[in-house]
Amino acid sequence: LDRFFVANDWHSEALIDPTQAQILQCVSNKHFDVVGVSLSCTHDVDECKALIRLIRECSKNTNIQIMVGGNLITERPELIDAVDADVSANTALEALHVATNIYDQQNRQIRDTSNV
Repeated sequence: LDRFFVANDWHSEALIDPTQAQILQCVSNKHFDVVGVSLSCTHDVDECKALIRLIRECSKNTNIQIMVGGNLITERPELIDAVDADVSANTALEALHVATNIYDQQNRQIRDTSNV
């Protein structure tokens, strides 16, 4: 997914099998518009929800958006709400479109606020 985003002119950072501390350090040190979390097993649901809450609390971007994906989300889309994610994507192309929409919307809000 990271390579797909980079190939489409995004600044992306992939953390492969990171610890929770590494994730939180990363989002607290850098501004991210979107963070993607993959969910593949039902036993990960509570852990994922807790991680998303911590990402929001620690993020340098107070308006960070969380995108979830993975086999479990594809099979059980109701888990998007259960883990308190903002959006989901089932494919790399869909993730790119969703992230682009989030970025465009956030920049539109910034421009609208600065024109007031």
